Amino acid sequence: MTPGRYVESVRVEAAPTLLADGTGTVEEVARQAGFGSSESLRRVFQHTLGDRTR
Repeated sequence: MTPGRYVESVRVEAAPTLLADGTGTVEEVARQAGFGSSESLRRVFQHTLGDRTR
C-alpha cells in the first residue's frame, strides 16, 4: 500500500464514526477526517465503495 493510499484509508475509516456522532455537518466531518471538502469525502467514499463492489 502506498503512503497516499494508507492516509486515504485512515481518513475513510474515521469519517463514518464522525458522521455517526451527529454533532457536525458533513462539511465539518470531512475537514475533521482530513478531507478538503465534503465533495472530496464523497468522491473518495464513492471510489472506495465502488472498488469493494467490483
